[in-house]
Amino acid sequence: MEKGSMSFYSENRCYILHEGDAVFIPPYTVHNASKEANSECTYSAVVFSGEWLWGSSVLAHNEYTNIIYANRYDSTVILRADSPRNRFILDNLSILHKYRDMPVESYELTLRGLLLICFQELYSSYFSKLVTNDNTMTSTQEIQTTLDYIHDHFSEVLTLSKLASFSGYSISHFEHTFKQITGSSPFEYITRIRIINASESLKNSDKKIIDIASENGYDNISYFNRSFKKIMGVSPRKFRNQFKKSTSNC
Repeated sequence: MEKGSMSFYSENRCYILHEGDAVFIPPYTVHNASKEANSECTYSAVVFSGEWLWGSSVLAHNEYTNIIYANRYDSTVILRADSPRNRFILDNLSILHKYRDMPVESYELTLRGLLLICFQELYSSYFSKLVTNDNTMTSTQEIQTTLDYIHDHFSEVLTLSKLASFSGYSISHFEHTFKQITGSSPFEYITRIRIINASESLKNSDKKIIDIASENGYDNISYFNRSFKKIMGVSPRKFRNQFKKSTSNC
């Protein structure tokens, strides 16, 4: 947060962010933000993939990242500007601001290095303290293959038998392990990914809602509207209007 304040939502939790605060958002979590009417706010975000940060898809899932996947809903970290504990990370993030108007290829390695430094501090201060065990970590690695496939093919028709085959588990064991790790059933998870992707299209494009629904695997617009509202709390149209109104005031 560069200026002002806003309410930040990650899954079913709400955090109030003030000027100078920052937040780490785990992968594949539903998140949103809103501000008070007529209030000014300015913020910036750094969005990156594990493959890019670690240099390869193999290294993207290691002991540092797997603990986040295994504890995804407890891995949102609010970094308060008035906390000495968070000062090191916030200082490194502030360095990134001077690069924002430059082409990314001119500072990509610097950006990656600063983010790795921040990630190490997050891991040492927060993630390493999350409860997990060897069996969970092993299962996470096996389920991750299925998760990767879902994220590449979420708009397609997916079956339990096909998803289970990637992990090498039986369907019943796959369903149990998948929910243990992600907190959702496979089809609940697919729905969440579809809706998250749809919300980005609603924010960043002028495509018709029916076309966005179709691109994300929904042939029935009514079902898409119900699924979207269940996860995001508002209809797709209202979500788009709220986002446009919020950004026009920032």
